[in-house]
Order: sequence, then structure tokens, then C-alpha cells
Amino acid sequence: VCERIYDTWIARSVSGDIADAVFVADLDGEAAGLVTVGPKNGRGDIGLLAVAERARGRGLGGALVRAALAWTAGRRFDTAQVATQGANA
Repeated sequence: VCERIYDTWIARSVSGDIADAVFVADLDGEAAGLVTVGPKNGRGDIGLLAVAERARGRGLGGALVRAALAWTAGRRFDTAQVATQGANA
């Protein structure tokens, strides 16, 4: 069920329905992570950030966040936000 939810979230983000931009990290020619970003309440809003387990520890997550922040700054937002679940490590 979770996989279907994320598939839908990604598809709706890529289509522009719930995100304005999707940045993808590449590792050895394959997608290894992504971040979605768009405007929300006068701020840049990171909707989804994910890095494949095989790619963790290589700085891809930080690079994706920096891409989202650059997108936010390019639209002259002073603030960016990301919501997460309390149980996330």
C-alpha cells in the first residue's frame, strides 16, 4: 500500500499537480533519490525527499535539499519548510 501511495505522490508531483519541480539524483546512470518542491503559504515547501538505501552516505540527500533551496531562493521566498513524521530517523 505504501509503495502505491508513493508512486501516486511521485506521479502527481512530476505532472505538476502537487509540486512545481522534481529534482532527481543520479548514481551510476540510475535514479537514486528525489526531492519535490513547490510554493505553499508564501514559502518553498519540500514535499518528498528520498534517497535509495544503496545510495545513502554519499551526500545525495544534501545535494537534493540544496537544489530545492536554490529553487526556493530563485523564486524569492525567504523561507523553506519540510514536514516529516515524528517516527522518521
